[in-house]
Amino acid sequence: MSVRSSSSSQMTSDLSTNSSHYDTDTKICLVGVPQEKENLIASLQQLGYFNVNEMSDARRLEEFGTQGVVFIVDSFDCEEFSAVASRTNCLLGVPVIMACSRKRCLLPRRSRPLYCLLMDGMQICFSGFGTNIAECKRLIGLAHGMGAVVKKRIKYQTKVTHLVAQTPTGSNYDRALIAGIPALQPGWVEECWHHRRSVEDNFAERLVTQWSLEPLSFLRLHFYGFEDEEQKHMTEVAKQNGAVVVSADDPSLTHVVFNDFETVDNPFASRDVHFVRSEWFWASVQIRQTADESLYPYTWRPETPTSIATPTPSKSRKRLLYLESERPNKQRASYEGAESSPLSPKAKEAAKSSHRHQRALEMLQTERNYVAILHTIVKLFREPLENANQTGGAILTSAEVKEIFGNVHVLYGIHQALCEDLESLCNTWKEEASIGAIILKHAEELQKAYPPFINYLESARAAIASHDRSKPRFHAFLKVCQSKPACGRQSLADLMVTPVQQ
Repeated sequence: MSVRSSSSSQMTSDLSTNSSHYDTDTKICLVGVPQEKENLIASLQQLGYFNVNEMSDARRLEEFGTQGVVFIVDSFDCEEFSAVASRTNCLLGVPVIMACSRKRCLLPRRSRPLYCLLMDGMQICFSGFGTNIAECKRLIGLAHGMGAVVKKRIKYQTKVTHLVAQTPTGSNYDRALIAGIPALQPGWVEECWHHRRSVEDNFAERLVTQWSLEPLSFLRLHFYGFEDEEQKHMTEVAKQNGAVVVSADDPSLTHVVFNDFETVDNPFASRDVHFVRSEWFWASVQIRQTADESLYPYTWRPETPTSIATPTPSKSRKRLLYLESERPNKQRASYEGAESSPLSPKAKEAAKSSHRHQRALEMLQTERNYVAILHTIVKLFREPLENANQTGGAILTSAEVKEIFGNVHVLYGIHQALCEDLESLCNTWKEEASIGAIILKHAEELQKAYPPFINYLESARAAIASHDRSKPRFHAFLKVCQSKPACGRQSLADLMVTPVQQ
């Protein structure tokens, strides 16, 4: 047993001391005599620990005793570790001593064996392991051995710093996204343990980006029915979000993603995989987690002999046919009230004989269609983007949302009121009824609302294009919305031009 030198008090005066550290009077025992014994003893003495002993054989543990002793081992995979760990938790790995020597801090006191400090200060939540409980426990053991504190769940105002999950789903994953906590693959813990002897500062933190758990991590996708350019783009996005794009016959295939607007027979019917629309793919990117496949099932019908014999329309013709089949009065069903106020029997009867009434009805239908477009812009695009508490967190800031949509919601409100007045006029039609009076009623509001919208339209369209290029989640959001029937396959930038055209 060594004797404390007279300079030890001065040596330790600069060191931090609190109840979570071992006092310098603590008895230290080197088990198995590590290879770097001399450097180890020198480092301990530099920290003020002079009561250093050696125990070459763990079988002497009984006579040596464990009360008030901190044991130091070279490896957690050796017999010496197992023997000591079965009797006491006051057990440190050699990397802990070397790290403390570099940082000039006292040896940490923990409730379980501690091999290194790579994860010291981290609070980690493990989630999404399902029935694989043994693997979860093994990873928790590694995290504890590197100094991490493990939490069962992520709560409001949590102190959790990292989430380790096997799948990007579940309540813990949702809370991590909202709180800005990095979600990581289990391989991150494995990689850190592989480098457990590293003495580099923030080593574990530097691996976070490499092991980030992306929305489509662990999935194997195959895209079917897309044009070459679109498929190339989706393949790039899939890789950026953790997925691997594979061939149709790859045995690891998990999802077949179909073009939403194609209806074909399914050549993969015999495969036990998920069949989903492209909306599922973009929704997963938007909400930053794997979307529920049951919400986006792909349905198909076999092609009939007639359809096979029919020449395939050109791309522009396909779009025209689609738009013709989705006339505004049908495709805008999302507008609550666009067709909810049928004409009264009296009005229908009057319409048969009144040319003036016919013109009023045409004006009403035009206004309904226009209000339906404004409804789509406000309800399908603007309001979801304003929701900061959505899954995955806010897609755009409030300033960015305002930059894009301006006062379109004001136009929506004015034209809703104008449409209701026209409906009332047509349903209670009299030949002396004045359509101009309704227009004049809303004229002042319209004159105030339109100039700001028109003046900033080009900058709004430029903002859409800029965010579409630079913000992957916004790009995915636009793709999801554009797949909705209410959009008629038109982009947000195209829809925003409608008020000017009107």
